[in-house]
This record gives sequence, C-alpha cells and structure tokens, in this order.
Amino acid sequence: MIRGKASATIRQPAATVFSFIVDDFLTNYPRWSPEVQALRPLSEGGLRVGFVAEQTRVDQGRRSTSTFRVTACDRDCRLQIAGISQPFQLSFELEAAGADTTITFAFELLKIDFFMRPFEKLIRLAVEDGARGVVANLARLLEAQAQCQSAPQPLPAPVQTPPPPRQTMDFLASKDDGLIPFVLSQILDTCVNGVTLSDPDQPDSPIVYANSAFERISGYPRAEIIGRNCRFLQGSDRDQPELDEIRSALKADQGIEVTLRNYRKSGQMFLNRLSIRPLLDRKGRLIYYLGVQYDVTTQVGASAEIDRLRLQLGDAQR
Repeated sequence: MIRGKASATIRQPAATVFSFIVDDFLTNYPRWSPEVQALRPLSEGGLRVGFVAEQTRVDQGRRSTSTFRVTACDRDCRLQIAGISQPFQLSFELEAAGADTTITFAFELLKIDFFMRPFEKLIRLAVEDGARGVVANLARLLEAQAQCQSAPQPLPAPVQTPPPPRQTMDFLASKDDGLIPFVLSQILDTCVNGVTLSDPDQPDSPIVYANSAFERISGYPRAEIIGRNCRFLQGSDRDQPELDEIRSALKADQGIEVTLRNYRKSGQMFLNRLSIRPLLDRKGRLIYYLGVQYDVTTQVGASAEIDRLRLQLGDAQR
C-alpha cells in the first residue's frame, strides 16, 4: 500500500469547508484536482454513502478512467471514497479549531501491479506530492471564495507547478494505464547490456529491478537477483581497489565507471565494466542507483593477446 497525506488550516468554519467539498463536489472536485478532466455521476441526488461516480483523469499525460463510491459521509466531519474499478481510497477529515478548520487529505493506493513494483518509489513520491497539491488547492479556493462573497467573481484556477523540461513517453501513456513501466521494461529487456536499479532507502541497497541481459551475463535467474546487493557477483574476491572507488563515489552521490572481476553462477570469472549513476527526483533527492553492466572479458582478452603478439614481434626484430 502507498499512502500520501497532507494537512492545512483554513480560515473558514467546518460547515463551510464541508459544504464546498461535499455539497458542491461535482462542481469543485475538478477545481482542486485539475487532473480530473471529466466527472460523471452514476447515482441520483447528492453525495451520500453509496453514491457512485465516474472520473477521467490525465496525470502527466497518462489518461485513465475509473469509478468510485462514497463509503463514509459524516456532516461537517468526514468524507471517504473508495475506488470500484481501481484499488484506491481517499478521505477528507475536518477538525474545527474555533472559527478555523484543519483539513487532512489522505490518498491510499491499495495495490500495485507486479510490473510496476520496480517503480514503487516513484509512484510513492507522486502520491505524496499529489496529496500536498490537493490540500494547497483547497485552501486557495476556499480563501478566494471567502474574499469574493461580497463581490462574486470566478474562482481562480488551481496553480500547478509545471515540471522541468524533460523527454517523456506521454504518447505511450495516453494509450493504456500502466503502459510506460510495461513498455520501459520491454525496452530494457532488449538491451545487450545488463541494467539494474538498486534502492538506497532499503537496507544494503538491494536490487529491485534487473533486465534479461543481466540474467544472461550473470547466469542468475531474476528470482535470485532481486533483493540482493550487487556485490554478490564478486563472490569472495573482495580485494579489488575499484570497490573503494565505488564506495567513495556513492557516498558523494556521484557516478562512477570501473572494471571489476565478477563471477557467474557457474563460478566462471568475467570482467564487468560497471557504470553506476545516481537517479534523483525533481527535488534532487536520491531515489535509485542505476547500474549498467558490460561484459568486456573478450575485449580485454583480445587486447592482452595483441599486446603479447606485439612483444613477440619486437623480440623477433631485434
């Protein structure tokens, strides 16, 4: 389960806040959640326990349609909604504090598809950012409404901070829910080099994703790779100065490229040209280590053979 939660104190009584959220839900929901492009009631009347509706959202280019049901609705206190077609739950909790109201919004993603699990941390960050955005937009809209009561004006649109320019796969995301991670996994599985993602927030930075080439190079099936630190490929051969270089680079959140003696599951040694790069989120926080492995055993062997032949040729010409 992935959960995002955020709170804010609004200078409005609880009854006013509740009315804005619940009584005018069909009008205001797309205002505090601008990702909602369409909202269609499937039940008659206003919001109440059992009320069903359908929403269409576009989140960073990813279009999805889902249905949901109201599971709790306590006047001036609480609204709770649960997904029907998708496994999510959200709630609004109101707590009166004199003339003010503290509103707490929580969103829970109850299940993650198997192929999206390597991207769990990215999803978690998006959920947490989304919760903060909902609360900020609600506070802005309610305060604007209070200021406009004497001279009614259109409520301002919620402010969305645009992401920094980046190359995306939005054209893929618009076709099907969850397609980006699925297609990305397929792309990585066609790579001739090994690719891994390691999670620095878990003990010992275990591998959380490995592509097919990494399985082929190492000889280990994915089930024996996931959850282990990459050092398992070193076996007992730990006396390699490059390992200290790796530790120093990771401590400084810097990338590095070294060649290591690694060992396949069969015990055969191979030379692994390893590139490690820290992956950061938009706020500069470290979320994964990207590892790319090149089996350079043949190339190094060929280079050594060329050097040996050159030495022989030089001795013959003397």
